Amino acid sequence: PIPGDPPHYEIYGMPVVKYEGLYLGFPWAFIADGLEPLDTQLAVSRDGIKWERDPRAPMFIPRGPAGTLDDSYAITANPIVVGDEIIFYYMACGFPHGYAFTNERKFEGVISRARLRLDGFASLSCHADSGGYVTTRPVRFLGRALEVNCDCPRGWLRVELQTEDGTPIPGYTEADCDAVSADKVRHRVTWRGKDDVSSLAVQPIRVRITVGDGEVYSFGFVE
Repeated sequence: PIPGDPPHYEIYGMPVVKYEGLYLGFPWAFIADGLEPLDTQLAVSRDGIKWERDPRAPMFIPRGPAGTLDDSYAITANPIVVGDEIIFYYMACGFPHGYAFTNERKFEGVISRARLRLDGFASLSCHADSGGYVTTRPVRFLGRALEVNCDCPRGWLRVELQTEDGTPIPGYTEADCDAVSADKVRHRVTWRGKDDVSSLAVQPIRVRITVGDGEVYSFGFVE
């Protein structure tokens, strides 16, 4: 437990999966308050030892409304990646944790499925038309093109490639970038119609992503 957790909070269990160089955990949030609900939260670690979790964030897999089959439990096992989705199979139950002792409700439970877009655990969001931006640390890449995973069908997204010291690279500036207005897991970025970035491979560059009225989940370099 960490500051900000509700009273009587416990972590009942936590499946862990290695995902894109990170460790993702799915803590089962157990509140020992008499009703004893179990929800699934999200935690992250770079080394599998020190974990970060935001108690203010909504539950990753929340329980359903009162009277539904998942109004008491919603706890997941490790997810699986299927195409462009991440699938979670989780136990959904409509009886209190102390059911075996109180016998107040007959057994009600099902195995349920939750779906998430690829890399959809978190996003960088800007819902202002004027846009907001993020610039990476210097990175080195292999590949010939850049793809973004974004959700901005009513907004826009542009990418600028910079030198290590933050100078825009001619031909790959924000002004050169063709605006992206799409909801796609893999959208290839182009600059004045061209997508080839192989001339910049291996050398350290920065990636600046600007988005207006939309969300960006991830990016990657591909062949």
